[in-house]
Amino acid sequence: MTIFGDNKFPSRASKLSDIEYRLSLNNIANFLIETQPDRVYIIPDNETTILAALCCHRLSIKAVLISPFPGFFKGLNKRCKSLLMAATENSDNFILMSEEVGNSKRDALGHVKEAVDFAVKTSNAVAYLRNTKTNKQFETFIESTAKDEHKTYFDLTYNSRKIFTE
Repeated sequence: MTIFGDNKFPSRASKLSDIEYRLSLNNIANFLIETQPDRVYIIPDNETTILAALCCHRLSIKAVLISPFPGFFKGLNKRCKSLLMAATENSDNFILMSEEVGNSKRDALGHVKEAVDFAVKTSNAVAYLRNTKTNKQFETFIESTAKDEHKTYFDLTYNSRKIFTE
């Protein structure tokens, strides 16, 4: 299974948001328990996907982390970098898709697209983890990657526990 996630994971800033954070994390873990993937491919580009990788470790699910190019993770905030370090240490494998950083944003986006295509092609199912308040950009991403009629697609709204399957 390949997992993609939006960048709207709840923060832990207040008591109410901490409850939503824990609920969302539990929903991701329960989703993984229910689907029982043998191996999960993740491009850990935000807190949602990094936390999914950590859930995989805690559930003894093999996780393969994919980096499109060197320095891909530089834009992550301090908390995500710390979580990513733990996820990387506990992952089953790490794949660096390209040794080249590229000279432009276009090059970087090309490397990201290659990593996404690889992750989707390599697995038999794709899961999209999102908040009820996800943005149009993630919706467009889902539409652009959910094209193979021979794959199973899961759409988990992690802060409400709704799962849709195609």
